[in-house]
Amino acid sequence: MSSVIRPSGPLPPRVYWVRRLLLLALALVLVSALWWLLSGLGGAKQAGQAASVRSTAGSNQPSSQSSNQSATPGSHHGKHHKHRHQHRRGQHGTSRGPHHRGGNQPRLAVSTGPCAASDVGIGVDMADAVRGAPATAKLSLTSVSTPACTLDITPKSMVLRIIWVRKTGLSDELIWTSDQCPDAVPVRQAVVRADPATTYRFRWDGQRSAQGCSSPVGKPKAGHYLLQVALVGGNVSSATFHISP
Repeated sequence: MSSVIRPSGPLPPRVYWVRRLLLLALALVLVSALWWLLSGLGGAKQAGQAASVRSTAGSNQPSSQSSNQSATPGSHHGKHHKHRHQHRRGQHGTSRGPHHRGGNQPRLAVSTGPCAASDVGIGVDMADAVRGAPATAKLSLTSVSTPACTLDITPKSMVLRIIWVRKTGLSDELIWTSDQCPDAVPVRQAVVRADPATTYRFRWDGQRSAQGCSSPVGKPKAGHYLLQVALVGGNVSSATFHISP
């Protein structure tokens, strides 16, 4: 303990005290330098982290603003396009109106009441047949003077006849008539329009008729025939067809 407080040696005590002070000062400088270095590194790291956070926040904010700005003109453009599309639909009449149904399809006329027999036109199309085999006739019904009317088709309102057109010099022969076979006329209520035509089909059994059509009378001969169709009180329409052997 005495050697620390009172240094001994060949040199004067003052020399030893100066050395000790220098060592102590050097130690203090080293400690200070180490503390300054460590505190500087820590501050730089914190500053770097703060700068990174600010940079990230800054980059996100313009991106969000840019996204909002880009979304706003787009939505405005979409609304404008939609409005313009609706405006075009209004101009060109592609939306449903009083004269359209389901886009460009015209609306069918509504019946104004019962059809007069003279107001109905009948187009007749009869397919050729084989002797004794059934044949089907297609009738196209149109309204002549009214947009649309209702027609009740019954054996009492429509008459059908099949006539054998014989050679020159011979009288024609009645082969079949709905007056004798009323059940062969399908009963139907139809709306008849000026356009389009209403289709009605009639099937002939290919036999001669007799009162009541209870049993076949016989097969007509091969040759040329005429189908006549008329509404009671209206005009007669007809079509020719051929029966083969």
